[in-house]
Amino acid sequence: RQRRGGGSNSNVGGRHPSNGGNESQAVQMQIQERQQRRQTAQRLAEAQQAEQQLGELGQLFGKMSTLISEQGEVLEKIEDDVESALVDVEAGQEQLAILHNIKKGNRGLIIKVFLLL
Repeated sequence: RQRRGGGSNSNVGGRHPSNGGNESQAVQMQIQERQQRRQTAQRLAEAQQAEQQLGELGQLFGKMSTLISEQGEVLEKIEDDVESALVDVEAGQEQLAILHNIKKGNRGLIIKVFLLL
């Protein structure tokens, strides 16, 4: 007699026991391939993001270089203006000293003129 469920054949769904291991391996390989593709895609996305950030960083350094160059020019102009102002102040100081000496020499003459009047 045969038992219920199709007899002594333990073949379920038409699969042979020897094929079950091969199918399991194939499924595992597909899973690994998908994981590798996902990891590769993720690494690619990260590399592209890093490339974009490096480009932005390069632009920032370019702008900084331009700003520093412009600041250098402004500082040179300020330095020139300060030096020019120093020359003008020294010339003014000399003129004041000359005027002071002139007035100091005329004091006696001014007092004599007032005494005569």
